[in-house]
Amino acid sequence: MSTIVKQVINEQAFDDLLSDNLKAKSKRHFTSAEVAIKAAKWLVGKDKRKVLDIGAGVGKFCFFGAHSTGGQFVGIEMRLKLAEIANDIFKQFDIQNAKVLHGNITDFNFSDFNAFYFYNPFQENLSQHLRLDSSVLLAREFYFIYSQHTCLQLASAPKGTRLVTYHGCNFELPQSYTCIQTEENETLKFWLKED
Repeated sequence: MSTIVKQVINEQAFDDLLSDNLKAKSKRHFTSAEVAIKAAKWLVGKDKRKVLDIGAGVGKFCFFGAHSTGGQFVGIEMRLKLAEIANDIFKQFDIQNAKVLHGNITDFNFSDFNAFYFYNPFQENLSQHLRLDSSVLLAREFYFIYSQHTCLQLASAPKGTRLVTYHGCNFELPQSYTCIQTEENETLKFWLKED
């Protein structure tokens, strides 16, 4: 008789798979499990939406979002190593409704998605002393390039598109999005495109 051991899926189990360096930076750079689950449930709702996480890092938001909802989660991450780590973790835990793609957001079209998650994805370009690592080029002008691209993509999304922002100034949001709920001392904001 064979016994299948089900792995415990919680924040500690996830962080334990990271290198000591990434584990130490997890609280600042990666969404907590609690916030990820809350945001994912709002984004996916009953419609089982397809969610894009911009600046996905090691895929923590996608991981907990995919595990706690029926939605599809895709992350975009500039650091190849982090995208590889994320996909390895998804595979290890048999999370089949999540993946992280390696790429630059300016080469990415948002039209395949109807929900979006931003955990202050471009801030490193303004606050380089808080950078995760030195594997990608950061510059102040990139913040504005990425924000403008994001704003244009979100502006062309259909009415009813959902968005969650966590921290950040929300500079990249067009005026057609209305904040309909806040939590986590107003650092977690739920937005809906109304026109």
